[in-house]
Amino acid sequence: MDFVGKYENLANDFEHIKKKIGINDSLNHLNKSRDNRDYLKYYNPETIDLVWEAYQEDITLFDYKKPII
Repeated sequence: MDFVGKYENLANDFEHIKKKIGINDSLNHLNKSRDNRDYLKYYNPETIDLVWEAYQEDITLFDYKKPII
């Protein structure tokens, strides 16, 4: 594997992949939520710490920063 896309860059990363493998598909957005709330509203400092510890390897690999509530 020579490329890993991020969800937050989905459209741009998908364009990159399409060019790389020579396809002309598009992304369809099915079952779109009408709820535009910030995901951090579902977390508190304790649950953020739990997720941070459980996924530390991925968080480091993708260079994510720990959110502050």
